[in-house]
Amino acid sequence: AGLYDLTSLRSLDLSHNRLDGEIGSGIGRLGRLRFLSLHHNGFAGTLPPALTELPRLMYIYAEHNRFAGKVADELCAKVEDADSSVVDFSMDCESGAVQCACCSMCW
Repeated sequence: AGLYDLTSLRSLDLSHNRLDGEIGSGIGRLGRLRFLSLHHNGFAGTLPPALTELPRLMYIYAEHNRFAGKVADELCAKVEDADSSVVDFSMDCESGAVQCACCSMCW
């Protein structure tokens, strides 16, 4: 089974593993995911809007990667929604490579 087939997964910590490439839209199938830690890797591209399909997601740690571009409006809408479960969202937005209007912490 692939990573995105682990639909009961609640916590995914891939931090500090020297991983690279893009995060696929299949991450949206991890419907029970609450904690997503991607920091300190070499991930690139943008965070997929499929993260909005995760109703229980509370924490997104994606700093210290090579992400670039604008965080999807759909994802920011989820983060900014008072009824949303997302309480902490961090990315590398101080350098200007990532434009994130909704990050709770910019590195």
